Amino acid sequence: MSKVERLMAFVAGRFDALATARTPAEINLHARGIIQLLKQGDVKLDYAGFAADLYNLQFGSESAGRVLRKWGMDFHNLNIKEANNKAADKGGSDA
Repeated sequence: MSKVERLMAFVAGRFDALATARTPAEINLHARGIIQLLKQGDVKLDYAGFAADLYNLQFGSESAGRVLRKWGMDFHNLNIKEANNKAADKGGSDA
């Protein structure tokens, strides 16, 4: 497993924990964990957007659902991008 794959696995775990967090303390704990993991992997984060998402996360199930769907799509797209990069690297090494 590559460094990026390990990072993505850890972030996925933290994301799952954040998605099920119910108290501000839990949300804070898991959000900090995600930020630390992304920093370790040199992954850029839109802090203003993340702060807005955390703010919107607290306003009921509809608002929280929008935030969690957005994060899920962002995470899924990041996984697709990583898979495409990996495939391109393999294709380039065979030539």
